[in-house]
Amino acid sequence: MTKQDTEIKEKFILLILDELTIKAVCKKLNLSRQTVYRWMKEDPQFKKDIKNAIQNCILDINDDCESRVLAKIRNDDTQMIKFWLSKHHDDYKQSYILTK
Repeated sequence: MTKQDTEIKEKFILLILDELTIKAVCKKLNLSRQTVYRWMKEDPQFKKDIKNAIQNCILDINDDCESRVLAKIRNDDTQMIKFWLSKHHDDYKQSYILTK
């Protein structure tokens, strides 16, 4: 492993926190996906760091989405109010009755 590879791996981990996908980060760093998957195979810590970074990115996106949903609810967006209630309030959740 060269010093340059180590630096690129570090940049990769930082970028995946914003980009989420290996493909997007490879494009930004002008790397082939094959190289990244080879590094992941050869370096278990790098693989673990990528998986952790992806999970953190997903959590950030989820927080952002929830904030946007709540903002729409506070602006009286009826569709969003119905959506929220259907997911979070038992009286508004749809139930299906299965018959033979």
